[in-house]
This record gives sequence, structure tokens and C-alpha cells, in this order.
Amino acid sequence: TNLITLLAQNYPSIIGLRNGNGRYALSLAIESGKKWENGVREMCRMSFHTGVNPHTVKDDTTGLYLFMQAAIGKNACIDTIYNLFRQWPELSRFKEESND
Repeated sequence: TNLITLLAQNYPSIIGLRNGNGRYALSLAIESGKKWENGVREMCRMSFHTGVNPHTVKDDTTGLYLFMQAAIGKNACIDTIYNLFRQWPELSRFKEESND
């Protein structure tokens, strides 16, 4: 068990908090290279207790959804992407919002 998992299990409310830049812990964890099996799974599981739906979390700074964040950069992880889609199949019907 790692620290992220322990925190998510014991203090699930932190999952729904945003930092000073409006970013959720899930976004920060994925961006920092945390993988599905190293805390992201537990954070997603506990997020439902906070009203945060992982399939709708859009990072305020990057404008990316979680599955997008997991797919880019040096920390890209196919396992995390796969599991996000597996848990929330509605991600496969993703459609960018229009600003019109």
C-alpha cells in the first residue's frame, strides 16, 4: 500500500478538493506519473464519495480530461488509460464541447 492509497482510503474528502490553481488531486497524480496500480485506482474509487466523477474531471490548467492526461508526455501509461476506459466506458463516446 502506498501513501496515495492510504490517504484516499482514510481521507476520501481530499479527492474532491482543488488546489489554488483549481486542479484536482487526480489530475496532479496522473500528471506526476502515478499509475493505475499506484494510487489512481483507489483515488478514482474513492472519488464517488466526494461527488467528483473521474470521467468528467477536466483539468483547469491543461484543459485535458484524465484519460487524455494519462496518454501524454513522459509519464504516459497505457494501463492507466485502459483502466479508465474499462471503469467508465462512456469515455469512448467523448465529444469535445463547443464554445459557440
